[in-house]
Amino acid sequence: PMQAGIGIELGDVMWTGPSETMVRVASIDPNGPAGLSSLIQEGDELMVINRSRVSGLSVREIEELLEGVPNSICTLRIRRGGMVREVVLERAVRKPRAKPNQSTCAQAASNAGAGGHYVVVYCAN
Repeated sequence: PMQAGIGIELGDVMWTGPSETMVRVASIDPNGPAGLSSLIQEGDELMVINRSRVSGLSVREIEELLEGVPNSICTLRIRRGGMVREVVLERAVRKPRAKPNQSTCAQAASNAGAGGHYVVVYCAN
């Protein structure tokens, strides 16, 4: 089955006590569910994912909790500063970035001269 997520990358797990750990959001895909919702920010601490406490889990175990079938619901409890909040997101499949093909590049290059503006067009061969 195809896996979906919420579009966040996790930082390293940090020990906060003898058996307590924490993990923060390291980056957010602006086109993923978390980025589009604006409800999660870089640096937010993940506390609970779908009623499972994150403390004591590895990054891989946490990632497995974040993943699920497309359009399924992922409920998170996050901490930002002293505030704890619940966030509900719908998982989505990550869309691969479209690579420009040569005709796209040629079209962009021919349009670049119009209007008297300099436009740099990057195309990989």
